[in-house]
Amino acid sequence: VVAPSDLDTDTRFNNVICGAMWDGLLEHKVNELGPALHYGKKAVFHEFENLIADDTYTNIPYFYHHIYGTLGDPSLSVWLSEPGEMSCEFDQTSDLGHNYISTIIYNESGNPLIDVVGVVIKEGEEGEEGEIIGKGLSNQDGYLDIDLTGLELSSSIKLYLNKSQFKQKKYELIFESDDNSSL
Repeated sequence: VVAPSDLDTDTRFNNVICGAMWDGLLEHKVNELGPALHYGKKAVFHEFENLIADDTYTNIPYFYHHIYGTLGDPSLSVWLSEPGEMSCEFDQTSDLGHNYISTIIYNESGNPLIDVVGVVIKEGEEGEEGEIIGKGLSNQDGYLDIDLTGLELSSSIKLYLNKSQFKQKKYELIFESDDNSSL
């Protein structure tokens, strides 16, 4: 929920926040609730910079910046359509031939995806949680590199890929052999 904590708000300022939030979300400038609200607050600041209320001497941009907030998790993704699908080379293979992951992440159209979070978890013993052994972020060309130095041969790992507006991908990989190449 996004709402003000004060009853004395004005429609013209509320509308700027609301309109800017929708602009940010629909134009894919922001994808989460908290950043969308911040986008709206910045719009009030730029639209009404230095506006002081005559009767109360309230600085309007500062007032609206401080009274609007989120109730709940501000990092929640706002879904405006069905989430997309990601793919990479591990859709075809589960064998890992070196102690690193170096792959390109694509969307359904075959375009590389930037800012995909990749996390590698080594399975724990029975009843234990897994341990994060590597993580990375894809670059503007979709390249995701994760160093797995110290991983033992025949280890089972899970690679998770996450990006806002996309379904999470999970790959179960086995470190079969090491070709001694470097990342």
